[in-house]
Amino acid sequence: MLRKIYLLIPIAAIIFFLAINLSPIRSAIYAIIVAVIIGMIQPGPNRLTIRGLFEALENGARSAIGVAIACTAAGIIVGVILLTGIGLKVANGLVDLAGGNVFLTLVMTMVASLILGMWEPLLRPIMSSHPPSLHPLSFI
Repeated sequence: MLRKIYLLIPIAAIIFFLAINLSPIRSAIYAIIVAVIIGMIQPGPNRLTIRGLFEALENGARSAIGVAIACTAAGIIVGVILLTGIGLKVANGLVDLAGGNVFLTLVMTMVASLILGMWEPLLRPIMSSHPPSLHPLSFI
């Protein structure tokens, strides 16, 4: 169990970098560099090679595409709701419709959230299966 204790070095590095008042982003970058160096000098068959590093970067980029699409869609939706002011109108309408009853407002908000969120599981596969030039978020 203690044979792989060296894998905790990047965690100690990020704590150290934060403790010496580096920014969180710079601390994370330095800790990633430390992790790569530890991976390249570790003994055994799991040693990180340059080819393995590029494969890991490629796999990470491919995995991040789905998350980026979901975050982009959510950001656009939140921006539209904030800029149009429809969020406050819907919230005020729900409170007025419930007559000030907090529990009824909670239940109605739950139902409204379910209805408004139903399209999201359908949108993600459609947007991730088509080339970026075919969907409306390709400009981002």
